[in-house]
Amino acid sequence: MHDIKESDWKTFKPLRQRALERFCGRVLDEVARIGSDQTKNTHERYIASIN
Repeated sequence: MHDIKESDWKTFKPLRQRALERFCGRVLDEVARIGSDQTKNTHERYIASIN
């Protein structure tokens, strides 16, 4: 495992939370889009959401 200097960790720690929030938001938006696609049945939408 790589060591990160404390000063670097203090700089990047707040960015980590923002990046995680953005990533999770994008994933949830994509799942919602896939889940609302009425051209596919529920099984097809489920498969699309995990791929």
